[in-house]
Amino acid sequence: MSYGSEIKAQLCVDLPRQPCCRKALLMGFLLTAATARETEISVRLSGEEVVPYFLKLTQAVYHLEPRVVPRRGAGGAVTVLFSSKSAAEYLSEIEKDYQNVLKGMRCKECRTYLLRGIFLSCGYPAAPEKQLRLDFLPPVRARSLAALFEEVFYPPHTAVRAGRELLYYRSREQVGDFFGLLGLKDVYFAYQDEYIKRDISNQTNRQNNCTIRNLRRSTDSKSKLLEHLRRLQREDKLSLFDEELKATALLLLEYPEYSLSQLAAIMVPHVTKSGLNHRITKMMSIIKDKKL
Repeated sequence: MSYGSEIKAQLCVDLPRQPCCRKALLMGFLLTAATARETEISVRLSGEEVVPYFLKLTQAVYHLEPRVVPRRGAGGAVTVLFSSKSAAEYLSEIEKDYQNVLKGMRCKECRTYLLRGIFLSCGYPAAPEKQLRLDFLPPVRARSLAALFEEVFYPPHTAVRAGRELLYYRSREQVGDFFGLLGLKDVYFAYQDEYIKRDISNQTNRQNNCTIRNLRRSTDSKSKLLEHLRRLQREDKLSLFDEELKATALLLLEYPEYSLSQLAAIMVPHVTKSGLNHRITKMMSIIKDKKL
């Protein structure tokens, strides 16, 4: 079972108790998946949990027995058919103006169930550990859904997939908040936790990369200095440094394989790694100034 199917299974356990919430839930399905020819309604749905749930919901709201057209081949969507004058009128109204969707909301829970119906009909979330992503691929009225989301949630990104309009969200706030609106706190916190893990990982990577860059700079500076010091030693020109820098230069030449930390530890008198790095910078500056 996919991650999205697991979430939908949680939502398909019980029908809402209030009649207005049942209708709002059904409206979410019809908005994104139904077409009408006069009073004949055709709804395209997929999902082992979703289709039986929709049949049960339709029976509870309209008191009728829908007919299911079997899918052809494995997978894919089924078509649910039924006749309803009120459903046809609803679809006609939202074709005129998507805001008519919101006019049927009677209580504070209705909007939650409307969003549940939309998600059950065409929502496809990615597992949070793989990607912070939530897609909506409605069979119909993608633009109406986009306008509705812009008013009641966040404006979605849009694209085209297999000739159909795709709406999607990518941020932790948007994906997590949507499931929070559906009342799925465990899913909401799963996305928040994954975001925190990624943020910590990114910070650690940035710190490690910064450390590596600093080490490379330090190693490059030391390597360049060693080349100059070997040449100056051959030409007997180390005396251009003062006693402190000359002692440092001789130690570098004697232990070229040592790191700065190791060199700093054996210097007499003792010097810190930062102090040794300062001496290296100073020697490079003298070599550059004297054009040696």
